[in-house]
Amino acid sequence: KDFREKGTASKLIDRLFSLAREKGLAFISLEVRESNKNAISLYEKFGFKTEGKRKKFYVDPLEDALIMTRRF
Repeated sequence: KDFREKGTASKLIDRLFSLAREKGLAFISLEVRESNKNAISLYEKFGFKTEGKRKKFYVDPLEDALIMTRRF
């Protein structure tokens, strides 16, 4: 919690996008807990869209994952 809302995640995502463009990637995908609304909101801010779901992907607690993708 001490490291939240300091822009670190945004900087990491910006750098990831730069590397993806340098490598000519068409998209980036990730999984996120369905209940992690803060992370989902952040990813949506950067243009990620939900494109699927992985049932029972996470354990402890058991939870589905959303598959989010950002296409370039």
